[in-house]
Amino acid sequence: MLQDPAHVVATQAWFIKANDDLREAEFVLTASPPFIGSSLFHSGQAVEKALKGFLTWHQIAFTTDDLEQLRKLCAEVDVSLGEVLLPVDQLTEYAWRFRYPNDLAEPEFDQATDTLRLAAAVVGAVLAKVVADAQR
Repeated sequence: MLQDPAHVVATQAWFIKANDDLREAEFVLTASPPFIGSSLFHSGQAVEKALKGFLTWHQIAFTTDDLEQLRKLCAEVDVSLGEVLLPVDQLTEYAWRFRYPNDLAEPEFDQATDTLRLAAAVVGAVLAKVVADAQR
């Protein structure tokens, strides 16, 4: 299916930003000491941007940054993504949880690396769906 070049560029822009967030989530873990909260934040941001890229590709309007709502919109478009996307709901809180002073325990390094792996898998799965659709 031939796509409008502007539509392709708009979709690509979301995935480029998602990849940038994945890279940053990984990079900040190499600091000494690592920026664990920042890594969690950027992992969540990567997922958010990938989901928005998927929705942009499918010309589905969105007005939220909430991962649960974005996940539901994506799963309505492609039910096969349902299981892959289910764990992303837990990442919503990383947009704020460790970004501001609070009384919550600091996150662990393993939590950040696990979250980064999850984010990379979700971004990859969503991008693969867009690529497969574009090749039809």
